[in-house]
Amino acid sequence: VRHKALAVLEALTLAEAEAHGIAPEEVHFHEVGAVDTLVDILGACWALDQLGVERVTACALPWFGGSITCAHGEIPLPAPATANLMRGLPVYPTDAKTELVTPTGAALARVLVDEFVEGPEGRLLAMGTGYGARPAPTGLRAWLVEAREPRQADHGQGGEEDVMQLECHLDHLTGEELGTALEQLAAAADVLDVLWLPGTGKKNRPAGLLRVLCRPADTENVARAVLRHTHTLGLRRQLLQRLVLPRRATTCACGGASLPAKEYELEGRVYVRPEADAVARQAATLGLGAPALRFGRK
Repeated sequence: VRHKALAVLEALTLAEAEAHGIAPEEVHFHEVGAVDTLVDILGACWALDQLGVERVTACALPWFGGSITCAHGEIPLPAPATANLMRGLPVYPTDAKTELVTPTGAALARVLVDEFVEGPEGRLLAMGTGYGARPAPTGLRAWLVEAREPRQADHGQGGEEDVMQLECHLDHLTGEELGTALEQLAAAADVLDVLWLPGTGKKNRPAGLLRVLCRPADTENVARAVLRHTHTLGLRRQLLQRLVLPRRATTCACGGASLPAKEYELEGRVYVRPEADAVARQAATLGLGAPALRFGRK
């Protein structure tokens, strides 16, 4: 609680320093330094701790106009410190000519919010509403949400499941480095699939798109693995849903050997597909080139 509260106060101090063009050590709070502001900051941080909140999301912040009279005279809205704190955050326009976001509120949003989203997602557990001193149609609403558990399909029965897609553009690796990265990621237990799409990047440099799939629960581990093996400076993450066909492990005869395979059902028909690695090894044993895989209907 202390760590978060100090982080909010630091953000507020830096924003005020920028607004006044002075060093942070020279900032003197006026209205913002009142006891109620300190209670707001500490109360918000304490509440998150008491509720066991692991992640905070918020909607975009409202943009407003008008002016307000303070210790420095009449200033435009949003107040300069508020505008500094809202820089880089998503906003939407309104017709309001009154202060909808204070410097304290902007500092709380900037420090405590992990992601700005359209609305809560999951199972709603509780709600709190604050109206402050001004009447408002909705006030400020806070929702306590239990995150939705990612869907995971039973591969024997098929169905839909959630997967996380991580991707980045790479143009700085040598062929050997890229090959090692792809090999290491493909061998990772938490990785579902790895795809490399070659292309041309900026300044006509050879580049490509690396795309890695994993289960949502494994996102952080896999993301760190991608960063470790590629040293990319940016990694995009997207939650996707995929349709899973019913399948089971089986074997099939190929080149005089029994090879591991997958048996799956599609549109009422059952197919058997041998594992590509096993087919390649058997082809090498027989002195053959790389074979073309054929999907046999059972």
